[in-house]
Amino acid sequence: SMLGNFVCEAMQYRRGVETDFCLTNSLGMRTNILEGDVTLETLYNALPFENTITTMYLSGIEVKELLDYATQRSSGRGCASQIQVSNCRFKMNCRTGEAEDIYIAGQPLELDNVYELATNNYIAWGGSGFDVLKRNTTKVDTGISMRDAVIDYMMEHPNLPECRQDVDDIDRCTDGIAVEDGRITAVY
Repeated sequence: SMLGNFVCEAMQYRRGVETDFCLTNSLGMRTNILEGDVTLETLYNALPFENTITTMYLSGIEVKELLDYATQRSSGRGCASQIQVSNCRFKMNCRTGEAEDIYIAGQPLELDNVYELATNNYIAWGGSGFDVLKRNTTKVDTGISMRDAVIDYMMEHPNLPECRQDVDDIDRCTDGIAVEDGRITAVY
């Protein structure tokens, strides 16, 4: 979703965080932010939890395990993505329950590389069954609130891309931040 993309970008690119990619759970966002003025109340409704940004290093093998787990969870829920990402692109194969064609920072995932992840402290400590993150020993809780990161990012990017449906009823957005760009594609 555009909101999920925006939240992940805000977390990943936050000054003092700046990681290779970001992943957060979709259910950490409880409502959409609609067109118009965005108030603090709107942000508390969209991001009601006091989650902070946690960073950690993952091997390529762990990134694959992480995205496989997210794909398996999504497969069991009608293949609706249970995560949001930034600077990451992959296919959720909902038939096999495996992540495929994984790219981090525009490059194919290399299993022997190390990647720095930004996520929220809830799933970093294994919430929602994210055991691969729970086992990780490189976690650093930045103390930076996800909500504050979003506020800062909104201040830096006050105008989001404009999206309109084309003749085929497909949303088309102008280039920019947080566009729905097929970061996670479901395949069957």
